[in-house]
Amino acid sequence: MEKLLRTFPKSVLDKMLDVCWGQWSALGAYATVPPETGKAIDPEALICATMFFGRYDPRLFDEALDWIAANARSVSLDRLKMIARVFGPKCKACLGASLEVAASWGGIPRLASAAARWDEFRLAGREELFLSWGRGKGPGVKDPDPTFLAWGFLRKRPVLRGLSGKPDLGNDANLFLRLRKLFGVTSRASVVGYLLLKGEGNSTRIAKAVHVNQRNAYGILEEMAEGGFLERWTGGREAVFRIDRERWGGIFGAGRGEGAGSGFGKGAGSGFGKEGGVVFVGWADVFSAFQLLLEDWAENAAAYSTPYLASSRLRDIAPGIVRRLAAGDVGYRIPDLRAHRGEDYLSAFAEHIQAYLDHL
Repeated sequence: MEKLLRTFPKSVLDKMLDVCWGQWSALGAYATVPPETGKAIDPEALICATMFFGRYDPRLFDEALDWIAANARSVSLDRLKMIARVFGPKCKACLGASLEVAASWGGIPRLASAAARWDEFRLAGREELFLSWGRGKGPGVKDPDPTFLAWGFLRKRPVLRGLSGKPDLGNDANLFLRLRKLFGVTSRASVVGYLLLKGEGNSTRIAKAVHVNQRNAYGILEEMAEGGFLERWTGGREAVFRIDRERWGGIFGAGRGEGAGSGFGKGAGSGFGKEGGVVFVGWADVFSAFQLLLEDWAENAAAYSTPYLASSRLRDIAPGIVRRLAAGDVGYRIPDLRAHRGEDYLSAFAEHIQAYLDHL
């Protein structure tokens, strides 16, 4: 059990870093790992997640900066602002600094304007940007970058190498980015992407899953139903909208490119909704749940110093983590763990978190 206190949080961090690398590889960042192909990537959720997990991997962080500077036109700054709320104030400060750097490197004024949205979240003090699990602080900074310093973070001046490429739009994991080529960098691309992957939904469920304004999502769904692109019927208290995934699969040619999967939804053959294809994951919820767990572990070391204390602490924070993981919709449900008494809660929690991670 004592060993679990050391190995469990580090195993979660390592898994999240692996997931981030795979997704950045698929998006075209300079990486040597295989790209994600089985789960649809949410670019804005990945950017926000990297503002936390990338602090434990400086190379990942800077390759993400490089990609943002090279592909800024593909990023929805409105969604980035909305999703950043899920990750908290420090994420917003880190985003502000990162967008300013990417803006100056790529000559992109819209990134600098977006960074200004988070001015109020500049840190009151100063802390090292890059961290080392188990030690907290990184190696120390002698000549800090002025932009990051202005936001409260100490790090050396980043060197963006310009090695990022464009996303492989033949990879079905980049469905949401591909849809932006048709619908623009708008909420419509997110709404249609969700329907292609899940088949149906009401405006509340869809808006919450893809982090767009609910009223806007409803207007999009109604317009598309009026145009004959969706089926609409009243189910319960809200209208439910369904998309014909076979029909749309013919339009999009699922799995058409190198590195592509074999379709969309739960599976796929040559269309949407069959076995083997790319699936939807609520990445903002998944990433932020594990951020919440690791932040608490790092910031409250004394509460995790013994199996009994760790179990007590996890019992308090687990409900919020489990709710977010359930919203992530990865196909694994963490059961109610309240029956586990004393220090047994730690091992039960770790076992089910590991099972959840195995689904990623």
